[in-house]
Amino acid sequence: MLDFAMLTDTSAAATLHAQIFDESERGVRAFYTPGVEREIHGVFDGDALVSVLNFFSVSVNGAPCVYMAGVCMHPDYRGRGLFRRNFAKAKETSRYDVRNLFCIPANDSLFGLYESVGLRKRTCASLLPLVGDGCGGKAFDGDYGRLFALYCASKPDVQHNFPLFRACVDNFLASGRAFYAGDGFALTDRTGVRFACGANPDELRGLLRGRFELLTRAGQGREVYLAAYCGDRIQEDTYINLLFN
Repeated sequence: MLDFAMLTDTSAAATLHAQIFDESERGVRAFYTPGVEREIHGVFDGDALVSVLNFFSVSVNGAPCVYMAGVCMHPDYRGRGLFRRNFAKAKETSRYDVRNLFCIPANDSLFGLYESVGLRKRTCASLLPLVGDGCGGKAFDGDYGRLFALYCASKPDVQHNFPLFRACVDNFLASGRAFYAGDGFALTDRTGVRFACGANPDELRGLLRGRFELLTRAGQGREVYLAAYCGDRIQEDTYINLLFN
């Protein structure tokens, strides 16, 4: 018999996360950093956790919003509609305001799944691969406070609190690198720039040397996810694959 429940301990969710995403121990540990406010909604078959999703409370243009991440399912339980049921139960029982909710799909194959529960794809971007040392800026020196200040100064539509922001950066740094770029910063990995922000978008684009190009629809080139913007004020140059209900 399957049970749907909100988890109070991260260990089982972290174990399933590591198994499904084949992520390093450092990356999993960063994603499930203690002290980051979240809800973990799971599906149990007996004592075994077989499906999980995370809700994080963020703000969009100052309004409450939920960011969904860490969605994973044990391979033996796929194709049974468990994500749809868990997602519906999570929205029903969440203490957050779930009227605004967004997620960033890990790959294009998930668009159909997320659209099946009423989420809508908003914008996308394709990135030209970086070469050399990335965006040409100074390498990140471990000053998370400075990085967060730059992030806030860029006035992002989607605002993470500091614990969640640091956890996201640490999770990324498990397989990538960070660089200061003018009045902002960029996170890069072997595929290119994965996140970039700055108070002056034109300057940031210049520092990134034009290595990304905007597209009007998915399916053209390599899809990557950069800045998290959504809502009625969504900008055309947000460089993201985004689903928003």
